[in-house]
Amino acid sequence: MLRNAAGTAFPSLAAVPEIDLSVEINPDTNALSAEAMLNLEASEKRVFGLAPGLELDSAAVYEVAAVARNIESVSQPRFELMLPKQVSAHKLRIRYHGHLLKLNPEEHRANR
Repeated sequence: MLRNAAGTAFPSLAAVPEIDLSVEINPDTNALSAEAMLNLEASEKRVFGLAPGLELDSAAVYEVAAVARNIESVSQPRFELMLPKQVSAHKLRIRYHGHLLKLNPEEHRANR
């Protein structure tokens, strides 16, 4: 969930960013890689989090690398991203990866 710089959730639906999410999963290794493209309203900084087990690969604003500073623990990663003040909206790309837990074949039932 994206939060504003104060750490509070976006207050209205109008402030919720538009997101385009692309996910690739390798079934042989259970590796997951993802890229999120977000259109955000202007702000000096954004704070975002990833689920435990996911690692940030990169962040970019308008295709220019941006520094996402880790502000939380390894088990619950959250990042602070400083954004340019000059524009009224930002296009943010976040790339991350991780591994999915293997399914227990005895608990997993395929739909037939």
